[in-house]
Amino acid sequence: MAKGAKERWLEKNYASIKVSVRQNIALAFKETCRERRQSQASVLKDAMINYVDAEIPPQENKTKKTSDKNDSRRKRKKNICDIVSQLEQVLEAEERYCDGIPDNFVNRREVSEETIERLSEAISSLTEAY
Repeated sequence: MAKGAKERWLEKNYASIKVSVRQNIALAFKETCRERRQSQASVLKDAMINYVDAEIPPQENKTKKTSDKNDSRRKRKKNICDIVSQLEQVLEAEERYCDGIPDNFVNRREVSEETIERLSEAISSLTEAY
């Protein structure tokens, strides 16, 4: 029977320990773990570390893959396109806000126009980059 990827990974990264204890001890241990919302494995692991009474060197983790959203040019371009899309929505909202500012609020209009200009420059720069 073929082993699945998870089973192979577990065999490669973990060691099994079989322990036999009296049923009343096992039942009490399981119940206590359930009440404290702790996994049995984590409780046993902590007990083993304390028993060894030594600093356990960290295990090298060569098998763990991290997903980098920017590991290819295609992904970076997509992320920039998403950001540009959001900035365009913000720009449109700012333009609507600016159009609705009464003429007597000169300072608000100037600030809004400056914001519109900077957003337009940012969109242009990001679009040119990718």
